[in-house]
Amino acid sequence: MDSSVLINVIGIRMEAQDVDAVRQGLAERIRGSVRVQIPVAAVIETAQHVQRIPAGNGDHRRACAEKLSGVIKDALRGEAPWAFRGLHWDEALLRDFLDQAPPVPNYVDAMSTRAHEAGDLLILSELRRLRASYPQDVVQIGVWTLDDGLQNIVDQLPGAARRR
Repeated sequence: MDSSVLINVIGIRMEAQDVDAVRQGLAERIRGSVRVQIPVAAVIETAQHVQRIPAGNGDHRRACAEKLSGVIKDALRGEAPWAFRGLHWDEALLRDFLDQAPPVPNYVDAMSTRAHEAGDLLILSELRRLRASYPQDVVQIGVWTLDDGLQNIVDQLPGAARRR
């Protein structure tokens, strides 16, 4: 999942695009025994959205921070539907983040054209690592996103899970 979904899960007012649909999607994933990995980029981006909730909305900011904290703690405990898999932050990941592989633009091109955010590139790097570590005929690994641009790229990558 990316931050566009996580923002809806925790219900950040004025940011959440479709809380009801995301909650329904989450319920479907739970019924289908789908495990939802939260990439580090989604955690950081969502936490930044929480921090930017305007002054005068401190109660809402705190409630969202508590919800995000709860989701992260649930993932660390492996409580369905959440899953946690540590990210190995190393040279290979950073090279992949910077260089990417087609159809994903490299970091400089993505930033200069505003085609994708840095978090999207990191999610794509994590996705490739996850797909490489599991047999694709046994496990489908995709990205749950409301961002059509990111979904388009994910759908073009080898091993794409077509379900949104």
